[in-house]
Amino acid sequence: MRLLTHTTGDGGGSGGGGTVLLDDDGQTLASYGIQGSEEYDDIVTLEMVVVVLLTSEQIEALREEVFDAASAGDTTRLQSAIQAAKDGGADLNWRNPNDYGLTPVYIAACKGNGGCVAQLIAAGADVNTPNRFGQTPVYHATRQGKDGCLRKMNAAGAAVRAPGLSGG
Repeated sequence: MRLLTHTTGDGGGSGGGGTVLLDDDGQTLASYGIQGSEEYDDIVTLEMVVVVLLTSEQIEALREEVFDAASAGDTTRLQSAIQAAKDGGADLNWRNPNDYGLTPVYIAACKGNGGCVAQLIAAGADVNTPNRFGQTPVYHATRQGKDGCLRKMNAAGAAVRAPGLSGG
């Protein structure tokens, strides 16, 4: 990105001035205080963080992408989806209403996708978030013999005596 400052007119202060923020392709992203013809005085290259507000539909799509990548066991796709979700403010502990309220960690554990479980834990996902029936990912990993996933979740602080487990 480039930040351009400029003055306009005869230099005597009568023409105005301002700032323009351009993307890497030279397209104007934002401008402030620009009037008259533009003559750029200074060109400064910046690195900056741009905050983009997403619609609820866009955030929902990010959540679904994380869930779908975890379900598919696609660690490459999941890594990109996690980063996009975090950048967009999407919750990694989102409970999919169309899939019994399962979270991405839950679906990955159910399917034995240990690499995905590890990525989600590293990104800050909660291993104790239950489905809509109150059952946790540990419950299903235990029932289905997904020992690798179970070990990863236990190392991340999974509640072993949680709802859905016998005696819990």
